[in-house]
Amino acid sequence: MRPTVRTVGAGLVAGICLHGCGAEVAEPPELEDPNGVDPAVVERVDRALSEVRRHPRRAAPRGELAMIYDANALPDLAAECYEQALTLDDQEAKWWYHLARSRHELGDLDAALTAIDRAIDREPSFAPLHWRRGLWLLSQVRHQEAEASFRRATEIAPTDPSGWLGLARVLLQTDRAPEAAEVLQGLLRQDPNHGYARQLLGKAYLQSGNEEQGRLELARGAGSGPRWGDPWELEVLGYRAGYRAVLNAAQHAVESGQPLVA
Repeated sequence: MRPTVRTVGAGLVAGICLHGCGAEVAEPPELEDPNGVDPAVVERVDRALSEVRRHPRRAAPRGELAMIYDANALPDLAAECYEQALTLDDQEAKWWYHLARSRHELGDLDAALTAIDRAIDREPSFAPLHWRRGLWLLSQVRHQEAEASFRRATEIAPTDPSGWLGLARVLLQTDRAPEAAEVLQGLLRQDPNHGYARQLLGKAYLQSGNEEQGRLELARGAGSGPRWGDPWELEVLGYRAGYRAVLNAAQHAVESGQPLVA
C-alpha cells in the first residue's frame, strides 16, 4: 500500500524561506504503513528519521531523508521532506530541483516549474535544470519558452546531446523541420550511433517531404529511446534500497543510457 501524507504544493513552495525567517519546522513525514514497503527501505528511512530528530533544525538530514524517499518511489513523502529542508535552508539548488521532480511526478506541474525556477536562480550554469524545464514546458505546448530553455542548455553544455534533442523536438513541433534536421545532423556528427537522434532526424526528413531518407533514418534509429544526462538525478538513485528499487534503477539506466549507481 502506498503511504500517504498531507499534500503541499505551489503555495508552500512560494512561501519557503530561510531559517532566519523564524519559520517552525514540522515533524518529518513518516511511512504510515511500513508493511507495504521493502524492509531495506524501512530500515534506511528509520535511520534517517533518527538523524533528523537528533538535529531538528539542520537542513541536511531532512534533505537526505527526502532523497531516500525520492529514490524509493515515494514522491509524496519526498516532496514534503524537501520542502521542510528548504524551510531551513533555501539556498540548496539540488533540493529545489528534486522538489521540482517530485512535484512533477505527483502531477503538479505549476509547483514543479516554480521550484525548478528557484533551482535555476541558485545554480544557473547547470544544464539539466534548463532542458528539464524545457521538457515540462513542451508538455504544456509552451513552445517559445521551451525553446529558450533548450537553447540555454546547449549554450551551457554544447557537447551534451540533451539540450539539442529538446531543441529539435520544439523545432519539429513548430513546423521547422529543416532547422531540426540541421541540429540533429550536427549532433550525429558527434555521435553517429545516437539512435534517438536518428529517429528525430527521420521525422524531420518526412516533414520536409524526403520520404525515402526519412524512412531510412527511422529504421536506423528503431528501438532507441531518449537519453537524458542528469547527474543530480543519478545521485539520488544512490539512495535506493531493496529489490524493487534496484529494478527501477536498472530500468531508468536502460531508458536514459546511464550507468547504474553502485
